[in-house]
Amino acid sequence: MKTLFVEPEGWAVVSDVDDTIKITQTSDPIGILRSTFLDEPTPVSGMPELYAWLHDRLGPGSPFFYLSASPYNLYPFLSAFRDMYFPHGQLILRDQSWMRIPGLLSNLTLGTEEYKVSRLAKVHAWLPKRRMILIGDSTQSDPEAYGDVYRDFPGWIKLILIRKVTDIASVGIESKNEPERFEKAFEDMPREAWHVFEDPAECRKVIEQAISADP
Repeated sequence: MKTLFVEPEGWAVVSDVDDTIKITQTSDPIGILRSTFLDEPTPVSGMPELYAWLHDRLGPGSPFFYLSASPYNLYPFLSAFRDMYFPHGQLILRDQSWMRIPGLLSNLTLGTEEYKVSRLAKVHAWLPKRRMILIGDSTQSDPEAYGDVYRDFPGWIKLILIRKVTDIASVGIESKNEPERFEKAFEDMPREAWHVFEDPAECRKVIEQAISADP
């Protein structure tokens, strides 16, 4: 694991992993395990290109953080995937380790919103003057967690991007993609501060607008 040293000011990116940059296509914990250990890890189409562009656009001094609800036991698998397809950055995983499968399954699915809010608060403590871009997806609680943190730390987060996942076999995925869900999650936020997308290519224009608004 490499130590990350960054300047206190500038831009930074926090990204979810499963179904944001890595195809999992299920919110079921068994499916997540299968995609991690057994299947060939596959990036979400268009996301490596978007992140490479974003890394170049923000410059080498802008750190990337990869925030996942997976426990640290999965670090070797996730770090190898990151290094193959995406800019280097700090992997932030759950502190708990697991010795038995039931403990791992609960780690992957329970309390993800609270966990991500707490980890993002820690990133804020590290880098309170950075301008943040948060990227996640609609399968679990990224919209709600990111919205909570936006309101907890006014002015810190400049843009939230949420991938609307449609290629997934999951109970309730339709309701997770309803506009009303996103409007509630991002309540009291300016409309230009969040964007829901299916094609990663459309994010470039939105990111450029955010950077131009706060150079």
